[in-house]
Amino acid sequence: TLVVTMMGYKTYRKKLKLDTSAVFIPVLLQEKVFNLSEVLISTPFAKLQKDNVMKVSVRLSADLYKKGTANTLHALDEIPGVRLTIPSSPFSKPVIRGLSGNRVLMYSQNIRYENYQFGGKHGMDMSGEGTRSIEVIKGPASLLYGSDALGGIVYLVPEPFGPTGKTVGGIYIHEALNNHHFHGGGYIKSGNKNLKYLARFTFDNAGDYRIPGNAYVLNSGFRSLDFKSGMKFSRKKNYWELRYNYHSRKNGIYTGTGSVPSKQINTPYQDIQSHIVSLSTRISKHHSRWDIKTGYTRFDRALVKEINPFIGMKLHNFSFDVKKHFNRGNSHWIAGSQLYLKQNKNYGFQHLLPDAYIGSFALFGTVQREIKENWSLQAGVRGDVNRIITRAGKDHPQAVNKTLLSSSGSLGVKRNFQDKWFLRLNIAKGFRAPNLAELTSQGQHAARIELGNPSLKNESNYQIDFNAEGKSSHFEISTEFYTNYIKNYIYLQPTGQWENGLPVYAYTQDDALLWGNETALHFHPHPWDFLHIEASFE
Repeated sequence: TLVVTMMGYKTYRKKLKLDTSAVFIPVLLQEKVFNLSEVLISTPFAKLQKDNVMKVSVRLSADLYKKGTANTLHALDEIPGVRLTIPSSPFSKPVIRGLSGNRVLMYSQNIRYENYQFGGKHGMDMSGEGTRSIEVIKGPASLLYGSDALGGIVYLVPEPFGPTGKTVGGIYIHEALNNHHFHGGGYIKSGNKNLKYLARFTFDNAGDYRIPGNAYVLNSGFRSLDFKSGMKFSRKKNYWELRYNYHSRKNGIYTGTGSVPSKQINTPYQDIQSHIVSLSTRISKHHSRWDIKTGYTRFDRALVKEINPFIGMKLHNFSFDVKKHFNRGNSHWIAGSQLYLKQNKNYGFQHLLPDAYIGSFALFGTVQREIKENWSLQAGVRGDVNRIITRAGKDHPQAVNKTLLSSSGSLGVKRNFQDKWFLRLNIAKGFRAPNLAELTSQGQHAARIELGNPSLKNESNYQIDFNAEGKSSHFEISTEFYTNYIKNYIYLQPTGQWENGLPVYAYTQDDALLWGNETALHFHPHPWDFLHIEASFE
């Protein structure tokens, strides 16, 4: 399918069968005042939003910067159905339709991102710089991404490389007066037709933030350093893309309020470091292609109460994702496999979680088919095997050796009415395997004692989602209704007991039901392109 787009013109589409090496195709573009959205990266079909059966919310980083946000990730709560647990805080993380933590999966540099997200004060711990856009899939996306995608996906699309044959660069500075947050950095991009590269450096420094009554939240400051680099080699229709990200962060933990602010970070605080290395490969041949993504992440998290870490954990995560794409008539088929291997290693005084090895292997297949002219259908199935093995230790006398099997699937249909109105109906079954914290926690975490439950079962959910969307040259409206039934929902419950002056909580399971509606309006009159009026109701 040939797609030609240009700002101010209608998108040109034509199906082609390329039987020879040289083909001449005349293209005539018709004027249009509104430009369509960009191609989606988070879904493997790489289509425009209007052509996608699954609804995906997109926010471009360039648009978010115009709203005065220092970290584009903190603008996630502008997406209907998405909120942040603690907005504008280093501990903030996304909540999608009431689900967060290990039920929302994040992707960075095209690979799965893990950072002990089960904790209430475990934020996203990354920089939004070097991100082209943020794409959010609301609802179970377990078919494409596996366990932890029960509530949805936050996909950070990495920034593109620079123009061919040119060297470009820039610097950026942002300051917030409330907590004297200084954010800045710079980047450079260069390369030729076959080889391109980029580098970016970002830093943050913030002190205690002010609250009403001329008071300050003490020890609420944070500091971070972030370095991103990338290199891409392309030849004909194939490419190899290597990216690396180093992130260092120190987050103060609140100790009350006072009248004298400080930019000094005192104990207790979080000391965090992460490394992300990813390699994306695309090999095209005839009417099919292979997409292969491999990655390694290392995440170090320490809670420092005095000098040495009270809790210290290292997470090593290896990922391998391979997909084969091929077309048959009007159908786009994808068959794939995913492998994740994780290791948790302790080095702190208290071992909240045991040393452990976790593995996951999956096979899946999905298809999107165009039916007639205005109908599209998408369906898929997936099977997973999850294994967790822990080592007995001083705080965990009982080892865990557990294998969990699960399946997921989805079915969706879309109706297009002259590219002005779109109706989507999706039914999906997702799953989530209990994480290491829920199975094995044993000790103090935050201001309570948490006890794991090694007999927990998989969470399974069933969601129905209906979306209606209308667009004109100056006006957009969309509304979504959903209902989400979760079987064996895992949560912390107070036991009524106390230990060392702290309440004791234990992990347990029960069924849960969530439902809701999200309606959004967007008015962008022309020729006043600078003016955008948006509103949403949830």
